[in-house]
Amino acid sequence: MPLNVKDELNNEYQVLENLQYCCNSQCHPDPPFACKHKLDLFLPQRSRSKKNPIVIFVHGGSWMRGDRRAYRHFFSFYDTNLPLALLLMYCDLYWNVGRAFARSGIACAVISYRLSKLEMPWSLFKLLFSLLFSTTLVLTPLVCITLFSFLFSSWLHPGPAQGSGHLFYKSHSFTLVVFTVLVLISLCIVCLAVFQNGEGHFISTQDKLAPFLTSLGVSVICLVWLEIELHALLSCFSICLVLCLVYTFGTLQQSYRPTVRHPHHVEDVVASVRWIKTFGQQSKNFNPGNIFLCGHSAGGHLVSLVATDSTYLHQVGLSPNDIKVSTLLKF
Repeated sequence: MPLNVKDELNNEYQVLENLQYCCNSQCHPDPPFACKHKLDLFLPQRSRSKKNPIVIFVHGGSWMRGDRRAYRHFFSFYDTNLPLALLLMYCDLYWNVGRAFARSGIACAVISYRLSKLEMPWSLFKLLFSLLFSTTLVLTPLVCITLFSFLFSSWLHPGPAQGSGHLFYKSHSFTLVVFTVLVLISLCIVCLAVFQNGEGHFISTQDKLAPFLTSLGVSVICLVWLEIELHALLSCFSICLVLCLVYTFGTLQQSYRPTVRHPHHVEDVVASVRWIKTFGQQSKNFNPGNIFLCGHSAGGHLVSLVATDSTYLHQVGLSPNDIKVSTLLKF
């Protein structure tokens, strides 16, 4: 398969991205767009030698969340949590681990593995809170900009010093309409980001439009039968849209995420060890007989399972002697 090669930091290291480490049909039930059997390989440019060791790093996330670039999981329909995604993007977790090893002259493979899914209805509650946090993140700057524009416009064109109760009521209604419109704009921005990002591109047009059309239909029915006002119509549309999006994301997860249970996660880790050993023997970029395992949180748990139970290694034709050190990191 073609490699995405990236040179960074004055050729201190080289990154080989999206290397698929498992092609077995039994080990690869995921559809192509949701494949987790991939790794990013960090190769030091300086002092590169076939005697250098390599570290295989396994990410954390309770076996249900995360990725080898952690932010991508929280910037998709799997878990739409933009505040957390931006924080992880700023830290560049877990690529910062690969960079640190590569700068020290040690090769490092940061892997992804199949994730278990949270069952209904708990997944809907998690998606609801994540979507609300994401909408708030986008909504806050929009509200600040709108408020600043309104104050600036009032300063340039001051109105009457005193207003009647009717004017106050109209102003209050206008404020509700503006705020609700901003909420809708925020939701649309979040949806656009999720649907167009990474694994979200495969979602069909019908699935993308269904939440909007359903919310619009409910809002029109409320408008005709209940004779609600404009701001109430927009509020109804916003609430329906949030609920429809959460339901859509939840059903997409149930449809497209495979059922992954123990020991599938451990099997993915040992499959990556086998691939790294074979790749090292062929490429001579590092010593395939000097493989270290390292993991964070749930990844450390997986590493310890591989190191303490030789059954998993024997299943792929390896032995405990192929792993020199098992390191568990817990923050």
